[in-house]
Amino acid sequence: MKNSNTNKTKLFTPNSRPKTVTMTFTRGTNGSYHVERATYNNVVNQHLTKVTRIDARDAAAELKAAAKSGMVTVR
Repeated sequence: MKNSNTNKTKLFTPNSRPKTVTMTFTRGTNGSYHVERATYNNVVNQHLTKVTRIDARDAAAELKAAAKSGMVTVR
């Protein structure tokens, strides 16, 4: 049996550390959402953090897959 929690997208490796991903959405008049851009905080060490831009399509695909499997939480 294959693990349903495996990461099948290109963004991060399946066993990578937790990351804070920031996405900017545009909501259309018909209720649809479009991902404009996505970034994450790349923690280099305890003194240095870089904001790294990632592919918005890959980020949207990963978000869609996480929502489909019930792994999205809202804070």
